Amino acid sequence: MMQQRRRGFSILTALFIIILMSSVGALIANLSTKSTTSAVNQYQKVQAVLLAKSYTEYAIMVITSQDRTTGCIQTLNGTYNAGGDNTFTVTVDIKYLGNATDLGLCPGTTAATLDTLNVTLDTYIRYKDLNTLLGNNAPLITYHRRTLQKI
Repeated sequence: MMQQRRRGFSILTALFIIILMSSVGALIANLSTKSTTSAVNQYQKVQAVLLAKSYTEYAIMVITSQDRTTGCIQTLNGTYNAGGDNTFTVTVDIKYLGNATDLGLCPGTTAATLDTLNVTLDTYIRYKDLNTLLGNNAPLITYHRRTLQKI
C-alpha cells in the first residue's frame, strides 16, 4: 500500500515540474520575440533618421547649385533599398522664403525684411513595418523632419 502512494506522488511531482518548465519556456520565447521585434523597429527608425539627414543635405546641395534665374526645384524624390522588403521612399518638399530679388523665378513667400534666401525643407521617409505578417498590406510608417536653412 505504501508503494502505490509513493508512485502517485512521483507522478504528481513530475507533472508539476513539466508544467513549471513549459511555463518558463513560454516566458523565454515571449521575451525573445519582443526583443527581436524591438531590435527591428529600432533599426528601421535609425535608418529613417539617417536617410532624412542625408536627403536634407543633398537637397541643400542641389538648391545651392541651382540657377534661380532659370527655375527652381520644388520636390526631390528617391528610394533606398528598392525592390527589397525593407524599401524606404523619400520625398523632400522645398519651400522658398526671401525677398523678390533673391527668389528669382522660384515660387515662394516674399518678405522684404529678409536679407538672404531661406528654404524650408520637409523630408518624409516612408517604410513598411517589417514586424507585421501582412506582407504587401503592412502599414506604412512615416518619419518627418523639417529644416529651415539659409542659402
